[in-house]
Amino acid sequence: MPLTAPSMDIDRPAAVTSRAGDTVPDSLVARLCAALASSDIRYCQWKGSGKPERWTAGEGDIDLLVDRADEPALAALFARLGFKLALAAPARQIPGVVSYLGPDAALGKLIHVHVHYKLILGRAETRHYHLAIERAILTTALQRLFFKTPAPEFELILFVLQQTLRHDPLVAPGTTRERLEQLQPELRRLQQQADTDAIARAITELLPDISIEDFGRCVASLDPLLPARRRLAAAWMLGSRLSAHARGGSLAHYARRIGGKVARAVGPNDTDSGKSLTGGGAVIALLGADGAGKSTCAKILVQWLGAELKTCHAHLGLPPRSGSTLAAGFALKVGQLLDRRRGRTTPSSLVAHLELMRHV
Repeated sequence: MPLTAPSMDIDRPAAVTSRAGDTVPDSLVARLCAALASSDIRYCQWKGSGKPERWTAGEGDIDLLVDRADEPALAALFARLGFKLALAAPARQIPGVVSYLGPDAALGKLIHVHVHYKLILGRAETRHYHLAIERAILTTALQRLFFKTPAPEFELILFVLQQTLRHDPLVAPGTTRERLEQLQPELRRLQQQADTDAIARAITELLPDISIEDFGRCVASLDPLLPARRRLAAAWMLGSRLSAHARGGSLAHYARRIGGKVARAVGPNDTDSGKSLTGGGAVIALLGADGAGKSTCAKILVQWLGAELKTCHAHLGLPPRSGSTLAAGFALKVGQLLDRRRGRTTPSSLVAHLELMRHV
């Protein structure tokens, strides 16, 4: 199975430079790039480097692989730039992977940096795989326009393996095809930059569980026109080859993922999702007269912060009555009617408790 595609016109680094030229020079991402370039921290942007127009605008995560020995230096660097350490809920945490969030005043957005002290492939919320080749990846890192990135051969291998593991039977075929079509420019760019012999050596030396033929099947599975059954077969094959490195994947993991899909389909949940800042959160109070726009501002705040952080929206005025409020109010009315029929001049214990329940 060939590892490279026919030569085509693709985005070269110069084109990336042109697209990134619209970014704000004093943005948080620009300052992060400069700080890492002037430090001795061993790191690289191990995936996503081909789409700087997204993460320089705060539209996507920045995934950095960092040497574990440099964790204190990286934490100090993030603190100087105003980033805060944020952790997912305990059930969703992966050892060796943390998040840093920083507010970018120039963009008006939160910059999300995923820091990987372990190289984790696959879906974090279900089955994922730890490939203990971090040192080899970091040793090949080359300084690019923004961050350091792995050598093209390593970047291509990681890109193909990660995208193959993302083939999902729970996703609609049309959505999968659209995702794969969007991957093609990045795939072609890496294929043209990578050396075929170097790819074969890297797979043989660092990934003995995967053969060159297996990798060829993974590359082929990224073709948008490939039948879905062959894509899923490639994902199953790769997962079985990497089973010795697998983590998660229990029924509880899959049930939680399906439950999350159902919850998002039903409606937004602004209390149970997102990450929590390790240094503590904040209370934002919106005050003003009726019609001043407090509800609208609160909704926008929840949308902005809730995309990354665990949030709770509380209406402390007269919020719309929920089903539970209406039920408690109905029960209170019935209790008050019974008290009047019995000739009581003071509320009964039942009515007093129903009154408290309605307030809650």
